[in-house]
Amino acid sequence: VAALSAMAASAMAANVTVSGVVDLGFGFQNVKKASGTTRTFKMNSGQNSGSRVMFKGAEDLGNNVEVGFQLESGFTADNGKLGAESNIFQRESRLYVKTAFGTLHAGRFGALDSGTGSVSIFGGGDMAAFSTGWNDVATTKPILKISSRYDNSIAYQSPTFAGVSLYVMHSLKESDQTKGFVAEDAGNEGRPSANRYNGIGLKYVNGAFNAAFVASQQNYKSESVNPENGLVYSLGAGYDFGVCKVMAEGQYFDMGQDNVPASKVEKGWGTVLSVTAPVAGGKLYASAGYKDAENTVVSEKKQKAFNLGLGYTYNFSKRTMFYTAAGYQEVKDEDSSGSSKTKTTTVLTGLVHKF
Repeated sequence: VAALSAMAASAMAANVTVSGVVDLGFGFQNVKKASGTTRTFKMNSGQNSGSRVMFKGAEDLGNNVEVGFQLESGFTADNGKLGAESNIFQRESRLYVKTAFGTLHAGRFGALDSGTGSVSIFGGGDMAAFSTGWNDVATTKPILKISSRYDNSIAYQSPTFAGVSLYVMHSLKESDQTKGFVAEDAGNEGRPSANRYNGIGLKYVNGAFNAAFVASQQNYKSESVNPENGLVYSLGAGYDFGVCKVMAEGQYFDMGQDNVPASKVEKGWGTVLSVTAPVAGGKLYASAGYKDAENTVVSEKKQKAFNLGLGYTYNFSKRTMFYTAAGYQEVKDEDSSGSSKTKTTTVLTGLVHKF
């Protein structure tokens, strides 16, 4: 109690705010393959939006200079464990300096095309109904190549001119995480032996219209088999008509040849169309996505996928929200031996409480 009281007193003195999200609910999933059908029903955390605790603070140094930070720790509300990574502030660990000439960010945060974090401008709720949350019901992630959060990152955000902002980001080494006692990336920071990320983007906002473009590059570590850098070009836009908001995202991706993991060997394109609308005091979400890709190592391996999703949220108060959603996804894999389909149906419901 004494320690917590001291922390609270320090937080008040430093103008620090503590906030967070607790998302807990139930999900049912039916996965049908040629080999059989698998059904699961379980309690899930973060189905709509990731459960987290966040610390934020800022100090005005005068002359239009502000220094601040954001520390964000994800956890699973059904068992109290930390997020997937071993570090405590795995969602974000960022220090920034804001001036009249722009804002400089440093630390760990989502990439420009990750759909999450303080500097992401693509894949978020402004251009996709389901974005990267909703437990993959009909999100952008199965269709588009959405980047992750990266360690050792630095980003610049320009001031806004005529509604346009420029973003530039570089990760000196994408991951310092460990799985057990094995490093995810044993390479040296800022050197070819480590995986690195580069991104440049433009964001435009003009009243009810918003749009963003991001070009990103994955510099795979030199230890990879036949390394060939990955390139992703993403474009999205949305317009709020009042009675509904219509959004669209499109992407071309060539993930190069990393081979480890094998999932990073695709090239192709994807698109997601979605809409949100106020209905019965709540909000309705609808989305449809399609992907057409092939393997960059074995060209006869191809994949086509589409998904559909429908969701609804209702706010009981400013802090507590009910949600429910249903989605269907079909993935068709083809190679020289034939083709196979995986059909996934998901239904979920739960509550989100913000504090």
